[in-house]
Amino acid sequence: MKTLHTWTGNLSSIGTVRQIEFDHNQTLVAPVVMITEGVHSGSRGPYFYPASAIEETAALWNGVAIPITHPRKGGRDVSVNDPEIIETHTIGRMFNVRYDAERSALVGDAYINIEKANLLDDRIVSRILAGEDLEVSTGLMAGDDGKRGVWKNETHQGTIEGIYPDHMAFLPDNVGACSVQDGCGVRTNEKGGDEMSVWAKVRELVRANDAHSDEFIAKIATELELRNSDQCSHWVRKVFDDRVVFESVGSATGTGDIVSMKLHSLNYTVDADGKVELTGEPVEVKETDYVPVDNKAPDETGDDPEEDAMKKDQIIAALVANDCCPFGDEDKETLGNFSQEKLQAMHDRMNEEPKVEEPKVEPVVEPVVEDEPKTITPEEAFAALDPSLRATLQRAQARDNAERDEIVTDILGNEKNKFTKEALVAMDRETLLNIQAVAVAPEVDYSLRGGLKTQQKNDDDPNAIKPIQYDWTANRGKTRREA
Repeated sequence: MKTLHTWTGNLSSIGTVRQIEFDHNQTLVAPVVMITEGVHSGSRGPYFYPASAIEETAALWNGVAIPITHPRKGGRDVSVNDPEIIETHTIGRMFNVRYDAERSALVGDAYINIEKANLLDDRIVSRILAGEDLEVSTGLMAGDDGKRGVWKNETHQGTIEGIYPDHMAFLPDNVGACSVQDGCGVRTNEKGGDEMSVWAKVRELVRANDAHSDEFIAKIATELELRNSDQCSHWVRKVFDDRVVFESVGSATGTGDIVSMKLHSLNYTVDADGKVELTGEPVEVKETDYVPVDNKAPDETGDDPEEDAMKKDQIIAALVANDCCPFGDEDKETLGNFSQEKLQAMHDRMNEEPKVEEPKVEPVVEPVVEDEPKTITPEEAFAALDPSLRATLQRAQARDNAERDEIVTDILGNEKNKFTKEALVAMDRETLLNIQAVAVAPEVDYSLRGGLKTQQKNDDDPNAIKPIQYDWTANRGKTRREA
């Protein structure tokens, strides 16, 4: 069954914004990254959007409406294809939508009616023209396979199948689930779209250094799922050797709207059989380095802000100078938004000695020698039969033996027989019958041969033929002529 999914991205730097006249209106054309391959947490939870599903339905997005925020009725997401919603919420349509294989993403151009956009929300056009980030969010109908899994260390509750587009909304007040960090959205700077965003580079760096297998992360996700309720769900964010950092998402009763999102850390143990058990109480942690929240003011830490700034600049410079690091000079400003601890962690990862994997020794597989099939004697096969079947066969064998004895006796009784009894007993039944047919003369009954069949008298049957009565005494004493 297909259900309506909404998830959020934002405007992206894949080109420049231009202003044209379209459909008799002044129109702003802004490039958008709408969906990237990956796990995205939308209105129905985290789902994996594979590149194949995105690519095969790319053309269907051409012409979909662009509303401001997702249309809702009765506290539920609804389709944009309603006259009232089109009139009061939409500001344009998507065109030139296509699949970008290099980005593994769905990209297109948002055609925005400038006059109507300014009427409904005057922040939309001004923020795009100012080069500011602006969140966008797709609304689509889709099915899923219902199989929980892990993709690049991110857990999900199913893989999306059969996308059917409905709309793509602008969200001036929200933060996207597929945000700049995921390489989505509209950012209208002049650098073009060939560079991966800093946030996307950071995510790839973190993913590449996660040593836990997808199977192990799935076990932890299953344990966390047992703590879910109607108002709160939990999703794995990062797995360490002895603890897991997870996201707690609180939702409103009835509507399902997200009302809170917090990060927590929880210890776990693994027994000899590989079973995972969560232990202790969850502790709220910070986003950057997952350390406990202490709520201290900046001046209570005792750190020197100027010294911290110098350290951060040195770390950023080292990251940019590292040939193995994906960051460049254009990323320095964004890197400055990270904490010193996070920057140091990235620096340490980049300078780790590469792990040399020992060559795998393929085990020697000995050829399997199959045992010779055991020969079963007739006696063993007979003994293994069902008792009732065995008794039936025994009776049939007894009758056959008796018949053979009679045939042998008949043949031996013929005075011209030349066979010995031993020779006859060794012959099969068919041969014995053939010898009997020529060696033993049949008995003939001569009791009625030459007799006259006469009709019995039946006085009761009027149609019966009466026997001829002849009076021999009437001609006695007469000559033949006289008679």
